[in-house]
Amino acid sequence: MHRRLTDARGGDFIFNKQEIGRRGEEIAAAFLERKGLVIADRNYHCRWGELDLVAVERAETEMDDCCFAPGGAAASVLPKQAKGTVRFVEVKTRTGTGYGTPGEAVTYAKQQKIKKTALTWLQARGEYFPCICFDVIEVWVFGRTAKIRWLQHCF
Repeated sequence: MHRRLTDARGGDFIFNKQEIGRRGEEIAAAFLERKGLVIADRNYHCRWGELDLVAVERAETEMDDCCFAPGGAAASVLPKQAKGTVRFVEVKTRTGTGYGTPGEAVTYAKQQKIKKTALTWLQARGEYFPCICFDVIEVWVFGRTAKIRWLQHCF
């Protein structure tokens, strides 16, 4: 998916590394919202790390078989008052392909930090979510456009 990037006057952007990452997170959040998810948190910090986006997908129908609750319980045996799927989304933004795909930067060590941080978020929130997913959204910024790829359930 390509999106046009413009400022208020329609001019070109000059990004530094932090601006590129922030813009990628904005694009990813808007993308998820268009898909019907609710952004519950952005840039959550704790002692273990940071979560770029936390999105909640409301359960309108039966849960799919690839979602699992904490402890490995199948979604079909969980209470009816459950809120739905919570997605912990790592957003990786790049301006080129010289260092591989953005998702390749989410190493095993980074995945473990995200999982610990997600557990802290869940504990602090005190809400029940029957399904927990860890996703990566890759954003490539090319001048005034962006390409998005959503890698669901990837770790």
